[in-house]
Amino acid sequence: MGTIISMIKSKPDAIPEMVKLNDEDAANIKRTWEIPRATPLDAGEAILLKFFELYPHWQNKFEHFKNTPLLTLKGAPGFRTHAGRIVKLFDDTIQELGNDDFEKALPRIWEVHGRNHYRRSIPIRAFRDLKDVILGILTELCHLTPGEIQSWEKLFCNIYHVTFTTMEQMAIETGKSR
Repeated sequence: MGTIISMIKSKPDAIPEMVKLNDEDAANIKRTWEIPRATPLDAGEAILLKFFELYPHWQNKFEHFKNTPLLTLKGAPGFRTHAGRIVKLFDDTIQELGNDDFEKALPRIWEVHGRNHYRRSIPIRAFRDLKDVILGILTELCHLTPGEIQSWEKLFCNIYHVTFTTMEQMAIETGKSR
């Protein structure tokens, strides 16, 4: 697994391969997810605020949030709604973990996400930065162990495989680069 993560970090625009999640991975993710899942709007808001705090240049990619001070965004209904959608995508994914059709469920959940973000010209680097923020918050909030972090890394490989493949397909269809 360390090889896969090293490859992704050394080739930041590479589409990660699908990675098999075993029963322990599914249990790790489901167990640790219960904490942010309990308050999805708060969790989503914390993620998005930290993302904009650490990477303010990505805030400009959000039409409704660009040029808005973070303190103004905090608690704003539209911001919390958008942040809650992020958590909902993960929740839908995590609820599928351990099911025989997990690999079939991922495209159903994440292809629309990839298409929407391709149309908005969101680069892959933004997704990688968001993953770092999410893992940082989960690590702090849930006190993730190294094994739990590895399980989450595998999940992100699968999510990003679908998202980036969708974006790549759209780039080919439109004759533009991703």
